[in-house]
This record gives sequence, C-alpha cells and structure tokens, in this order.
Amino acid sequence: MIVLMASGNASMFPGACLIRPEQSRPPLAAELGEVVFGSPHYRILFLIGVMLFIVTFLTNLTADIVMHRLKFKLEGKR
Repeated sequence: MIVLMASGNASMFPGACLIRPEQSRPPLAAELGEVVFGSPHYRILFLIGVMLFIVTFLTNLTADIVMHRLKFKLEGKR
C-alpha cells in the first residue's frame, strides 16, 4: 500500500485546505491491474516499472560502493 500511495494514488490529502489533491505521477500499481495484457498501455506501464527498478538498484549500488570505500578509508588496511 505504501508503494501505491507513493506512486500518486492518494485521492485526498488530510488537512489540505490550501492545496488541491492531485496525482503527482501516474498510479502505476493501480493501473497495471486494469489494463489489457499486451496492449501499448500495459507495455508502457511495465517499462516505467522496470525503469523505476533500475534507477533504484543503481542508486543503492552507488551508495553501497561509496559506503564501502568510506569504511575502508576510515578503518585503514587490515
């Protein structure tokens, strides 16, 4: 459910007197279950999901490499 909310499917924002509730990006998780399998819409949603996975993976990999280098630099050689 967190992924669904984070992907922009929140219909109301609590206490939003000054802001209108809007979707910031397409609700990927909500739409994927309703589209026709194999349609262009399905393929685009699947592509967006794959791209999201790749960006997240590369971000985590980069952070892991930086942390290991920093740890090695601070602890010194063993």
